[in-house]
Amino acid sequence: MCASSFRPDRKRTRFLTAGESIILHGPVGVGKTFIAQAIGHHACRHGHTVAFTKTSRLLADLAGGHADRTWNTRLRRWARTDLIVLDDFAMRDFTPAQADDLYELITERASRSTVITANRRPEDWYPLFPNPVVAESVLDRLINTAHHIHMNGRSYRPNKRPGQPTPHDRTPDHRTARHRAGVRLLERRDIDAALSLLADDCEYDNVPIGKLHGRDAVWDALTRFIAPASEVEWVTLREAETGAVVFNERIDRFHMPFGWVELPVAGVWEVNDGRITLWRDYFDLQSFTEQMAARPAGWSEPTS
Repeated sequence: MCASSFRPDRKRTRFLTAGESIILHGPVGVGKTFIAQAIGHHACRHGHTVAFTKTSRLLADLAGGHADRTWNTRLRRWARTDLIVLDDFAMRDFTPAQADDLYELITERASRSTVITANRRPEDWYPLFPNPVVAESVLDRLINTAHHIHMNGRSYRPNKRPGQPTPHDRTPDHRTARHRAGVRLLERRDIDAALSLLADDCEYDNVPIGKLHGRDAVWDALTRFIAPASEVEWVTLREAETGAVVFNERIDRFHMPFGWVELPVAGVWEVNDGRITLWRDYFDLQSFTEQMAARPAGWSEPTS
């Protein structure tokens, strides 16, 4: 089923209509920018205007406005966008002028959403501002209206290092094929066959539900979704690969006895030596909970 046949579902972008933001923070190389771009792409597909920029470039653009007297015009352009994705926020100390510009932008965008990626934790952003009053004014608005997601793990970038040996069974084609094979098997509701592609100690991180290890634990988690479904469709909207890692943005659909349940998902899959060693899915738990709440009163999940 092609992605274009899905009707837009505004519930998936409720954080935008609520004026809420998202902060993705964690060490370098764990996929924060990819997830932020996936959120922006999803918002675009549902009719919202989105701007993606490095934080340093946004501040440089506003600084240029002071020089050529177009600052108000530039500020309004950034302020009227439904969603701004600020990549690499809080990389270094802000100058007084940058801090003031950031304050003006955040206050001008009151009730509009921002997605932020950062290597530092939000509580470590305060010392980067030269004026503590400005820091409190900016960060109180950002931090306390945002969903915080800590992304931990090792960097994927060493896998791209030039000259690194790449055995035949770890070529990009093999990794992508292994990941796609797993998706096809799950669509056929063949959980056992899909799990045979996983390493014995595979880490399955279902954000925001929790982290699991090993095939048995993954089997229990997948059965909750797949066993009661008469049909399963995992529609990949975008896919990218770097080193041993495959990223995808998809819509997972499960035809339950009471109707379809649809989950927009951003996934990360790591394949080493022919086995999936890491599988991480980010999805909207509230959307899933609300859809499951619509089931008939007498229906309950099967027990394994």
